[in-house]
Amino acid sequence: KHRTFAFFDADTRFEDGIVVIGLSDPAALAILSSRIHVHWCLECGGKRETRPRYNKTETFDPYPFPLISTDAENPEDVARLERLRHLGRRLEQLRARILTSDAAPTLTMLYNHLERRREAIHGDLPLTEAERETHDRLLVPTLMELHDEIDRAALLAYGWDDLISALVPDVGGRPGATLPSEHKNDAQ
Repeated sequence: KHRTFAFFDADTRFEDGIVVIGLSDPAALAILSSRIHVHWCLECGGKRETRPRYNKTETFDPYPFPLISTDAENPEDVARLERLRHLGRRLEQLRARILTSDAAPTLTMLYNHLERRREAIHGDLPLTEAERETHDRLLVPTLMELHDEIDRAALLAYGWDDLISALVPDVGGRPGATLPSEHKNDAQ
């Protein structure tokens, strides 16, 4: 349902249908968790019936990761890469904290809550008191802010600085960051 990426131990066994990618750089986690990659996935990936599917050969293999130099002579690139690494680590740590809490949702449940919050903020039915309490307990507002930071950092990594001021105020925090949404317009 959602395109979520996470780090796992090398000896973890996965069920059929889960795409496993051998990357260990937190910057890659941030890029893959960005709205840019989600948009790519929805446009280029496969479908099962009407549901989008993440397909390694059609979605991951041709994905154009940003070209970021690690050369110390290019301090802007180094800073962008370190920012992405920092955000990737923060994302992994925050989700680990949430997923091992007393509430212990699944990753899918957590992202369902995130998308519900985005929809409520941008025109869908307001959150109920119970939903607000759940979102606060699961740190959903913090997760949403972190994903918005990741989106801004990803735009910078691609050199699309101009899109941050043009799009992010309208796109950041909007529905559809991890799955298709009827509350998302064409500009998003």
